[in-house]
Amino acid sequence: MTKIIKYDAVFIYETDFQKNIVHHIIDIYYKNKNILVINAINYPDNNSKLILDGYNYNLNFNVPLKYFFKSFFNLLRFKLHIKTEVLFASFVTGMNSKVWEQIIQYEKLAMIDDGLGTVLELSSNNEKTARSSISFFMKIILFAKRLCGFKLARDEKIESHLGIQMFVENLFLRIKGIKIKDNKKILSSLSYYYSIYNFENITLKHNFKTVFLKDYYSYHEEKLLSGTVGFIGQELNSLGYQDFRVSLFEKLYKKFMTEIYYYPHPREKKLEDIVLPDYVKIIKKNETIDEYFKKNGTPEILVTICSTTILNLLSAGTKSKCFYLKDINTKYNSAYVLFDAVGIKSLNFSVRQSEFYFID
Repeated sequence: MTKIIKYDAVFIYETDFQKNIVHHIIDIYYKNKNILVINAINYPDNNSKLILDGYNYNLNFNVPLKYFFKSFFNLLRFKLHIKTEVLFASFVTGMNSKVWEQIIQYEKLAMIDDGLGTVLELSSNNEKTARSSISFFMKIILFAKRLCGFKLARDEKIESHLGIQMFVENLFLRIKGIKIKDNKKILSSLSYYYSIYNFENITLKHNFKTVFLKDYYSYHEEKLLSGTVGFIGQELNSLGYQDFRVSLFEKLYKKFMTEIYYYPHPREKKLEDIVLPDYVKIIKKNETIDEYFKKNGTPEILVTICSTTILNLLSAGTKSKCFYLKDINTKYNSAYVLFDAVGIKSLNFSVRQSEFYFID
């Protein structure tokens, strides 16, 4: 028998960054309300479980296909009918939030930040620099080549993997009557956008109400670490840059001539298997990089490929000098346009035979 449960608000978070934003919103607006929080963070140590307060279901759709099928069959046995006045999630970037948007009965949708992906989707510049996409037929060809062991270019690896996985997931979800909305439909359905960013014109073309979380960083007095360089890591495998991590650090050291603090992304794996130069110090942390900087100080110079953290720090008014690495051969032009617009300086580069080099 299906159990009906009602809430003032339901919150879904899929990253530690989103988790912090959710708890900030709860503290300000929903402290004494009847709420449900869904933890959909997917790290290797949580067995891909999606956790509802008071319940425990092995349901997580932002995972590799082998785990997706496990979650799908558990979804067929899901016996909760959740109703809420407001549903909070990232929506345009998270697979879990898109699935639950179809399952939960809500009156209003409220989007929260998920860093660069959210901002780019909303940015007025995004339409002019939208990332081109290859046909699904071509994705199948690329996927077949990948299975046969052919070497693919960086962008081809990304397209072949994501295209096939999204097709299979959407096909199975429709068996359950779940039709995932595209981002355009989601944005047209929004009532609110709760954001830590205060960049002009990001939401200009949309009709929802923007709630600026101006107090998110206000309690933080920044401490700059003079003479230091920090590299903010990302999932370099998914970006196609995993083969030249060492070469990248060599060139950064020659440019800045000082020790480099390397802050890996939580999903960067097997770093212990990589022999890095002595001047690269890996900073291990059990918190978001924003929280780490608040407690331990921020490097005077920050470098990234296209990390969300740079946007977060700029929105908080950081005094660090921020740079992004601009690949002249990639498709991330929309990110570059946004970085340029908010004042992040670019360092142009390219790669050749797994070697990284700057272009003046």
